[in-house]
Amino acid sequence: MSLPLNPKKLSKFIRHFKGKFIVGSNGCWEWIAYRTKNGYGRFALKSGQPDYAHRIAYQVYKGPIPNELEIDHLCRNRACVNPDHLEAVTPRENQLRGDTWTAKAAKQTHCIRGHLYDEKNTYKTRDGKRSCRKCHCEWLRQYRQRKRETALSQK
Repeated sequence: MSLPLNPKKLSKFIRHFKGKFIVGSNGCWEWIAYRTKNGYGRFALKSGQPDYAHRIAYQVYKGPIPNELEIDHLCRNRACVNPDHLEAVTPRENQLRGDTWTAKAAKQTHCIRGHLYDEKNTYKTRDGKRSCRKCHCEWLRQYRQRKRETALSQK
């Protein structure tokens, strides 16, 4: 969405925008107008296309959103449009800061058996996931032992 460049129109736009949120006790500017099913505020000028309210707030108060970046809510509140709670980050950084499975997996520092995920003990599987070398070696050892036992019992 392109913002009005004319100072008079921009001032009117900002007044209209400010009527769409309330300031909460936590400092969030809570969007009270239309929200998507995911909780993000939406806003549009009569002549313009709708855009996410937090993206508009960022552009009004901080400037253009750099190419290739997304706006992240530092407060984790999707309805917040407080520019102090917004930061332009890469899509990857935005995803990792979230509460998704990918973010949780990336934050793990140890495997389920307590081995450290470090450069020496970690490898990527074919599907791109991290795996513990120590656990994999132990699994292989047990697998080979079972195969030997099966082969011996069949003789």
